[in-house]
Amino acid sequence: MPDLNLVTALHIYDPRTPGAVDEIIHLGDYWDEAQLRKHKEEILEANGNIARLFEHAYRFLRAAKAVYDDWEACNLKGMDFGKANKKAEQIIREIFGTRPASFIVGRSRHLFASAITPDGLMNYLDTIVGPCQTKYIIEGDPGTGKSTLLYKVATAAIERGHDVEFYHCPLNPEKVEHVVIIDLGIALTKSIEPHTYTPAPEDTIIDMNECLSPSITSKFLSIMAEDREIFERLFNRAIRFIGEAKTEHDRMESFYTPAMDFDGITELREQTLARILRYAAEVSPASSAAGD
Repeated sequence: MPDLNLVTALHIYDPRTPGAVDEIIHLGDYWDEAQLRKHKEEILEANGNIARLFEHAYRFLRAAKAVYDDWEACNLKGMDFGKANKKAEQIIREIFGTRPASFIVGRSRHLFASAITPDGLMNYLDTIVGPCQTKYIIEGDPGTGKSTLLYKVATAAIERGHDVEFYHCPLNPEKVEHVVIIDLGIALTKSIEPHTYTPAPEDTIIDMNECLSPSITSKFLSIMAEDREIFERLFNRAIRFIGEAKTEHDRMESFYTPAMDFDGITELREQTLARILRYAAEVSPASSAAGD
């Protein structure tokens, strides 16, 4: 079956084995080139503006992350990692009891539950975390070990044979923001700006700020307050740049839409769907035989 992927900026996907496995569907066959060439200069201008605006957005996001890292570093100086370890151990014991590691290791999936968009940080926590029967809400300031706790619990689940979904931070993809232990119906989610989660009365709240030493962190209160203010300003400015880029993208699309043969595209879609269903029918008997 051919891979189905969008191949337009900013999500480019190059076929690895064209013809043998991958297939390119070229919608350029369905546009009126003569009509588009009438707007060549406007399209080139919009494309250039989009690239420039995204460059600005990425610079501001990098700057925001650097400031956030400084905010974290201030709290790290006052962290009691022994207390943080105990909190992780307590959750692991509550979930798994004395169950030992399994001979069959669980699988992991790494995903995103949120994205930085022209409308700000958008997330789908209600559909990912919401349905879980048991929820642990991890609260705490930056640098208080929330991601580390999530990794420890997720690792313990995988070692015991459970499949786990890791949801990463869009600003810093190396960090985990949410974990779902699928078959147990258990979710652990960080609740901190800009992705807060309102706990229900039956949810368990873990406050990682309890692992901070106020006598140490109090020395950095003014710096952290400044870091927070600068971070929010940089982050919000990046979002405005992304919004401006979307406006330019919409302007560019306005030249393409009247030039497209949408009836032809509809016919192509129906043909492609029929081929996919045919491929699926060819694969299904072999899959059934392998399972018998």
